[in-house]
Amino acid sequence: MAALSEHGVSGKTIRIADHDVRPGVKTDMGGRDAWPEIQAPILGCDILTLSIGHPPAPPSALRERLDA
Repeated sequence: MAALSEHGVSGKTIRIADHDVRPGVKTDMGGRDAWPEIQAPILGCDILTLSIGHPPAPPSALRERLDA
């Protein structure tokens, strides 16, 4: 983000692994599902960069929720 800020780009880093994002393809899976709060900035962005690593569960949940 520091390198991009030199070009007037602002952004936000969200680590899915740090949040309780439930698997599924609905916009809100209920309970303590953190996706509704995460989805809002994603829908409002012009550019989305994903970095998918390990373990496989958070990236899988992210791909499912992006389908919602």
